[in-house]
Amino acid sequence: MKIRLLILLSILTFSACNGKDDYESTPSRTVQSELPIKRVVLYQNGVAYIERSGKFTGKVLSLRIRHDQVQDILKTLTVIDKSGGHAVAISLPVEKNQLAKMAELPPQVRRNGGLLAIAMAFRGAMAKVETSDDTYRGRIVGVENFGNDKENKYRLTLLRNGKLLVISMDKINSLKVLDKTLTIGLEKSLDISLNKGTWKPINLAINLSHAGSHNLIVSYVVEMPIWKPAYRLVVGDNGKEILLQGWSVVDNLSGDDWRNVYLSLTAGTPLAFRYDLYTPHSVQRPDLTPAVNRVSEAPPAPVDATADDSEMDAAPAPASKSLSMDDSKKDYSRRPKRSRGKYYSRPIIKNELSEAPRMEISDMRRSFKTLVSGASVGSLFRYDIKSPVTVPDRSSALVTLINKDVEGEDVLYFISESSDRVPYRAIRFKNKSGYVLEKGPIAIYRKGQFVGEALGGVIEKNATAFVPYAREGKIHIHVAQQWLNEGERLLKISNGNVVIEERNIYKYVYEIENRTGEEFTLYIRRNRRSGWNPANSKSFIFEKDIYYVPVKLKTGKNKTEIREETPVRRTYGLYYYKTHTYLKLFIKSPDLPGALKDKLKEVLDIYEEITQVKLKMEEISRSRSVLNDQQYEDRRNLEVLGKTGNNDLRRKLLKRIEKIADDLSKLNREWVELNMKKGEKERRMYALFKMISFTAPSK
Repeated sequence: MKIRLLILLSILTFSACNGKDDYESTPSRTVQSELPIKRVVLYQNGVAYIERSGKFTGKVLSLRIRHDQVQDILKTLTVIDKSGGHAVAISLPVEKNQLAKMAELPPQVRRNGGLLAIAMAFRGAMAKVETSDDTYRGRIVGVENFGNDKENKYRLTLLRNGKLLVISMDKINSLKVLDKTLTIGLEKSLDISLNKGTWKPINLAINLSHAGSHNLIVSYVVEMPIWKPAYRLVVGDNGKEILLQGWSVVDNLSGDDWRNVYLSLTAGTPLAFRYDLYTPHSVQRPDLTPAVNRVSEAPPAPVDATADDSEMDAAPAPASKSLSMDDSKKDYSRRPKRSRGKYYSRPIIKNELSEAPRMEISDMRRSFKTLVSGASVGSLFRYDIKSPVTVPDRSSALVTLINKDVEGEDVLYFISESSDRVPYRAIRFKNKSGYVLEKGPIAIYRKGQFVGEALGGVIEKNATAFVPYAREGKIHIHVAQQWLNEGERLLKISNGNVVIEERNIYKYVYEIENRTGEEFTLYIRRNRRSGWNPANSKSFIFEKDIYYVPVKLKTGKNKTEIREETPVRRTYGLYYYKTHTYLKLFIKSPDLPGALKDKLKEVLDIYEEITQVKLKMEEISRSRSVLNDQQYEDRRNLEVLGKTGNNDLRRKLLKRIEKIADDLSKLNREWVELNMKKGEKERRMYALFKMISFTAPSK
């Protein structure tokens, strides 16, 4: 069945008469108050501090705000009356969620939609029906289908003066429900479905302690797009003179115009979050109605849960059009859109470039005026715009921030951790502007023209930064590395142990081929590893976890080395095989005290004596082993000869076995005596060494 659009439009004639103004064009200012905005502070975390101030006469100050601003304003609103009064109460309409709103509507309205469904649902309601033939009034009895499987033919039945009227739905031009309660409910249902409440401004009323004149300051925090900085580095002809310029794009989506406001831009990210203080939070209670009347059991009480991460983050800022400060009052809504330009080429006339004016660094400096002061607020840095700024609602503005000469030069820049073996052309500069530079694009100009751009990170005051803007393909760098272990140093002798410090070294060899025909200063960037320190680093530049190594490049082949060292401490006992070697080495050091050298020499002498005893014991052990082997062979030979016959040979073997036994007895005695002597010397040496205490002075 076709349902005409005219029928759908005419069903809400009541709401069309009463709600017309709600759907007209949205006013340019959705946020209004008797107090003008005087100060705005923008942050990098998606919020803005708004301050209104001025004279006000009366007892109730109205602040019309957007629906999406209510939550932030309720948790940050501050009202100060400098004339001696104070705020008594703050009132605003209660926000109900959509489920609660729908629950208040009649069930016929909640569950249905469309002409056919409403006609079925509103059974018993008085209605006015206009057809192409006539107009009928009566109570809706119902809707019946007189069609078949191929086609539906619906008929509306009305009760009028005790008679039933049957009207074809195809002939109905309009149907008006005459029950005001149902009509209002239907309008509310449509408003809820449209989420209309979020479109209307909310009136926040601030009740003051008394009527009369007030000098008020009202401040709050609302969600706002972050300010977006951009920078420019202008390099002089000599490559040494550097001009730093910076500005910011500021978007006003507050709902009200900023007219002659004092604007501040804060570098840093203070913590901020969303918290709903506007929507009523109901506590679910169990239903204790007698069980005989219950339909189902009461649900259990809800369990607390942590908020999802997405609720803690600021909503993405809507896009806005860019608008300069000088043009902020002009209306650009009727300007035709420009298409994107395309690149093209054409022959260059010989004298054309020489005739074109060139932008000098002095011209850039004069044309860029700034009226900004800087201030540190805790861990944040704030740009304060000295002159009042005007930014209409739903507009953007460019605000100049920095116009300073800084120390720097045009250099080559190589990132060691990159797989690319080609350096970059870069600008090295020290941030002497007095301001913290936030992350943003940086354009490079030299000799009056654009030469490249880069995305810079946060640059603190007085920090050195490198801004790469182009690859230098005529220079190639090869890197090789080598691991070394050297430089043992005695740190401590205590309780019979020796603490030695060794140096582990990574040596990086850079072979650089310069085919440009010019000489440059190349800066090699390396990440600092925990516990490792570069050697010979007087000329290096250190910035947090990075350091830069300057290298003077000549034409042709160049070579340079970077050494990174880390100390390794090892503890050895007196009997460890390396300890004797280390002590002999350290005793030759001129830095050791004389008394310590004498004690160590005595220990080393005993160590040498013990070593000689050990050598002699080892020699005896070898002799004993040989004699034992000979004695074993002779005994086997006796077993072979047997007990009868070969008497001469048997006597000879027995005599030799006795001689070996005597020699073994002497050797065993000597070995035991030496072992006892060794033990005595070791005990004496260990006692002397344990008495030695030494700690090397720290370097």
